[in-house]
Amino acid sequence: MISGPQYRKLMQTYQETGKITASASKAGMDRKTASKYIGGAPGPEEKRAPRQWRTRVDPFEGVWKEVEGWLSAKPDLEATSALEELLRLYPGQFEEGHLRSLQRRFRRWRDEQGHPCKAVYFEQRHEPGRLLQLDWFHPRDFEVTIGGEVYRHLLCHVVLTYSNWEWAQPCRSESFASLKGGLQAALWEAGGVAERCQVDNSSTATHQLGKGRGKRAFNERFLGLLAHYGMGAQSIQVGAANENGDVESAHSHLRHYLADALQLRGSSDFESVEAYTDWLEGILRRRNERRRGKFAEELEAMAALPPCRLAEYEEVDCRVNKYSLVRVGKGSYSVPSKYRTRRLRARLYESRIELWHEQTRVAAFDRHANAGGACVDWRHLIEDLCRKPGAFARYRYRESFYPSLLWREVSEELRERFSEARADSDYLQMLRLSLEHGMERMEELLGRLKGTPQLTLDRVRRELGEQDKWRDSGDDIEADLDPYDRLLSKEVAHG
Repeated sequence: MISGPQYRKLMQTYQETGKITASASKAGMDRKTASKYIGGAPGPEEKRAPRQWRTRVDPFEGVWKEVEGWLSAKPDLEATSALEELLRLYPGQFEEGHLRSLQRRFRRWRDEQGHPCKAVYFEQRHEPGRLLQLDWFHPRDFEVTIGGEVYRHLLCHVVLTYSNWEWAQPCRSESFASLKGGLQAALWEAGGVAERCQVDNSSTATHQLGKGRGKRAFNERFLGLLAHYGMGAQSIQVGAANENGDVESAHSHLRHYLADALQLRGSSDFESVEAYTDWLEGILRRRNERRRGKFAEELEAMAALPPCRLAEYEEVDCRVNKYSLVRVGKGSYSVPSKYRTRRLRARLYESRIELWHEQTRVAAFDRHANAGGACVDWRHLIEDLCRKPGAFARYRYRESFYPSLLWREVSEELRERFSEARADSDYLQMLRLSLEHGMERMEELLGRLKGTPQLTLDRVRRELGEQDKWRDSGDDIEADLDPYDRLLSKEVAHG
């Protein structure tokens, strides 16, 4: 191809002489080439019109209507999420190399529909294995339910800044326990230890040096955690969230990605927190597959893991009071009454609390179920209340003895038909029977008897095959008083 100066020389000489051969010679090119340009072919500096035809078959032509439906429902759907779903739905029809084509189609669709472009991100330069950033984010773009109930949680998010390899773990709060669990989970999943761990200035890892002083120092327990792994600690400047840019940017990408994945899954409900965590880990492993090359460089530069992980809990001593309750932090927790006045050890996990006596776990509760209040398991105290049923009427934690709405309705029906003392005694005895015969069987039986005159403790016992057992309440004893009445009548008559 000729240069711009050659083309200009050719055209200038031709205008002056009108001779092709002389002009070609003057411009230093072949006569045939000169003839082509003089005949009207565009010169090297002329802008060619953009191509209006495809050079290859569009791989998404057959599924575009389906993909367009996804975009209509969620205009900010990521092309990577859509391609993963297409790979799953149509095995063998698509491949990872089709991503750029799909991204172009997404851009054209958004341009046609008038959807705004996303913000620009600025790539940073990082060294392999040097820095890990940790932070929490709220999954505000999506909602997860566990068994139909909203699961309110955060994600503790870890990013290796060189490869952008990431890991995340659900947690209930931005606490040291969640930091410890999230960091350890990420390090053991990665299989190596970065040189430094960077966090923000939250009280989880830092504390203020003095009133009015902006600088903050690291907490001892945070430094102890990092020392176990041989990591250094560093934090961003106060109020400079942009210094945690890699993990902050990753928050946005992962939040959108998970929202897309849940929509494509067809449901955001999981049978348990464990099932949700397993799903999340599968998503993260698929995302990290794309970073395999740079992550290999990262891992090669990272230090080896220590022989073992640190325990995921903190342990504190506590004593059981006369109410068979243990006070731990701002909450109280029940234990079986046989441990009353004994010393126990409380293991504080991020999401639960366990109470131990020597090598036996005596109770476990959701740590966030009743923050600042009392968590009472009726199973721990039902035997004691059956021996003292009169205490139930005004018992402070009476509500804990209604396992479901059905049991509350049974209690109210018994109180309408019998005295308060008998109703409470019979109710507690029925509840105690569920320990022996199973809650499912008891609720099926009570569901049949509720609303009928047959809802009595005697009938329940007969249905369960315990008709020979006496009630604990004196109201249960039925005596024939007719002979006594006749004797009393005779005495009055002879008097």
